[in-house]
Amino acid sequence: MADKSMKCTAGLCIPYKRLCKRDHWKTASDTTTITIIVGRDSRDEETFTLLREDLNTVSEYFENVFLGASRKAMHRKAVLTDVKPATFKIFAKWLNGKLILNTDGRGFDTVARAHNSDIFKQLLDLYVFADRYDVPQLRREVLDTLVTFSHFSPTLFDMELVAQAYDELPADSPFLRFLIDEYAANWSGPAEEVRDDTPVAFLWELTKKFCDLRSVRERTGKIEHVALPSERFCNYHE
Repeated sequence: MADKSMKCTAGLCIPYKRLCKRDHWKTASDTTTITIIVGRDSRDEETFTLLREDLNTVSEYFENVFLGASRKAMHRKAVLTDVKPATFKIFAKWLNGKLILNTDGRGFDTVARAHNSDIFKQLLDLYVFADRYDVPQLRREVLDTLVTFSHFSPTLFDMELVAQAYDELPADSPFLRFLIDEYAANWSGPAEEVRDDTPVAFLWELTKKFCDLRSVRERTGKIEHVALPSERFCNYHE
């Protein structure tokens, strides 16, 4: 959860809490490699070879798998059937190049691309992977990317992606807080955008925010400013 005593500047907490065991852009001292096969079945699977130290540095999950006495550790090989190769490819590029690059190998830094729902889908899938396999630094950087997008171009996630986020992430995920805050600040309807499968928990939290705003307006006669996600980066930092 975010440390409320921290101040934020352009997305960085001061002091900045690094979520890796070492600076993950430094050259690894251990050149042992790990083979990871990604995909649901042989038709779409893809094989990746990564440095074990790089994996262990950013993820306690992979550290526990590859530094233990398990068969995976002995054979230095793992199979991930619940991850798309395209998503793992973005992770591998981030691990090696320390930048979040999309499936085309370009940075998620162009405002024009913020309107593309495919970009949001890629980032959500990447965040779900980082949550499932315990890569906290990547989770933070994905959210920082989305919050930056929301500052320059307040484009909302499709309700279908909201449903996916609530289905695949824990209830206390900072990603879900971001979705609620983004909709509270920028959504103006119409109600037809709400789908039958829109998560009840999402609608409940959003309704509470709108009710709080209405209560303030009725009590003070003033329309309270709804803080944009970009005004409080640290709220989404672990």
